Amino acid sequence: SVRKLKRLARYLLRYPRGVILFAPALDGGEGLLEVYADSDWAGCPRTRKSTSGGMLVVGGGLLKSWSSTQGPIALSSGEAELVSLVRAATEGLALQSLMADLGWSRPMRLWTDSAAAKAIASRDGLGKTRHVETKYLWVQRAVKHRRFVLAKVPGKENPADWLTKPGSASS
Repeated sequence: SVRKLKRLARYLLRYPRGVILFAPALDGGEGLLEVYADSDWAGCPRTRKSTSGGMLVVGGGLLKSWSSTQGPIALSSGEAELVSLVRAATEGLALQSLMADLGWSRPMRLWTDSAAAKAIASRDGLGKTRHVETKYLWVQRAVKHRRFVLAKVPGKENPADWLTKPGSASS
């Protein structure tokens, strides 16, 4: 629609250029599959839905990125970050499986800037977090069985931040 085109034009005028820079792999290894996840909480002023963003990186090179509106309305920032982390884990494990089919075995490290999402994914069960849908808790078993390593990245260093907060590209 014309309204959507005008909105896109205003966005492009305000943020005309985005640059994504990747530092060399933290472990010095070429083959580690790095997955970055981030979310904003209730970022859409009309629907109050959150946005998930993520990146798949191997050897410092971006293989895939995504930014999409989450389905459920998150009741907390921790829940929004968990939904984003689960999406990133799904994407990373799918790529890891594809790579295995091609004969490449790569360990995966999933980066998040959310202490709450990392804590929920690292324990068994809901704990005191009663409002989280149980369909997201499969990631706890994946962490427990070491399908990937879960790691914390500072928010200002998380490249997936650029995919969830439009103003972060210029800062």
